[in-house]
Amino acid sequence: MRHYELMVILDPSQDERNVASSLENFLKVIRNDGGSIEKVDVWGRRRLAYEINKQTEGVYVVVDVNSESASMQELDRQLNLNEMVLRTKVLRHVAQPRKEARLARANAKSGGKTAPSEATASA
Repeated sequence: MRHYELMVILDPSQDERNVASSLENFLKVIRNDGGSIEKVDVWGRRRLAYEINKQTEGVYVVVDVNSESASMQELDRQLNLNEMVLRTKVLRHVAQPRKEARLARANAKSGGKTAPSEATASA
């Protein structure tokens, strides 16, 4: 299972109080495949950077999900078929690069002191 962040922009005519409940129908795809929904964060109505389908505002929702790739693709497909959804974006959480992870471990072992290479670079 991988960690994903899904951002959905919904039509502003949708009532903000009903957004989470209407998304639940789509999120069943993830739950049925053994995934889990970590958090549903409704940002509310916001102005769009550019018009989408002649709309200047949209209701933003961010969902944190642990799921398989196929489940996320199916969820994205179903959301794009819905007329109330203006735009979707799925981002996969990327693990910390190895070099940064090594520096973080070295920093933790040294009790928070900066490594010698970092000290000379900042001077």
